[in-house]
Amino acid sequence: MKLIVMAALTALAAMVTGGCAASNKDMACCDGNKCVGKLRHVVLFQFKEGTPQDQIDMIVSEFGKLQSKLDVIKGYEHGLINNVETELQGGYTHAFVVTFDNRAGLEAYLPSAPHQAFVAKVKPLLEKVHVADYVVE
Repeated sequence: MKLIVMAALTALAAMVTGGCAASNKDMACCDGNKCVGKLRHVVLFQFKEGTPQDQIDMIVSEFGKLQSKLDVIKGYEHGLINNVETELQGGYTHAFVVTFDNRAGLEAYLPSAPHQAFVAKVKPLLEKVHVADYVVE
């Protein structure tokens, strides 16, 4: 009986996810560009030379507040970049990781008013930014 219930749940999950019945909730299943599974949005900042620390602190704080404004954000963490191999750091000083349930969450986040307001605040302070998105496997 237990096996029948498990098989039925697996089949239902496959129907709901378009054929992906990943057992780990963080597993990714992609069908072309339609990815389901946790998606990480990694953002690296290098602030312009001379940017006051209080402005940097304000930006870090504002980035963190996006999670309370947007329910598509499922996780957020940040920290100072402290590479052992400093030559690979590329001048970036701050790292941020934003987690979404899937690609659709990121696609809703990017054009949202709170994110766009944050971008408008941070952009003038940045020397450069690097973004990498990946689906957790």
